[in-house]
Amino acid sequence: MIQKITLVFTLILLYNCSPKKAEVPTVPLSQFDSKVFEVSTKNAIIVWDEAKDLNLNTTHYSIILNDKTIVRNLEGITYSLENLQPRTTYNGFIKAEDQSGNKSIASFTFKTAGSEKLQQASSSPL
Repeated sequence: MIQKITLVFTLILLYNCSPKKAEVPTVPLSQFDSKVFEVSTKNAIIVWDEAKDLNLNTTHYSIILNDKTIVRNLEGITYSLENLQPRTTYNGFIKAEDQSGNKSIASFTFKTAGSEKLQQASSSPL
């Protein structure tokens, strides 16, 4: 009986004294910029910088345009918006999110052309 108690005590002592696996702290994603190019009456191209993840997690992107999610889980850094309305101002943002749930956002605004002429657009990180 004493041997069993000694064995259990030894196992508990070894378990509690063994080194614990260190948790890696999560680090927020870096800020990034977005730009809108080639704005026409019905189309625009959004390009953004990669949001850096210092924990080396995979980062996915979502595009929100006028409060509606257009696409989720993109891995690339460019997207073509199609079937837009002419002479319309669009506001949106790109949300970067890593596997740990860290997020970063870059906003953009542009107005589609009233004719086939290309328009300028503005963008900024949030």
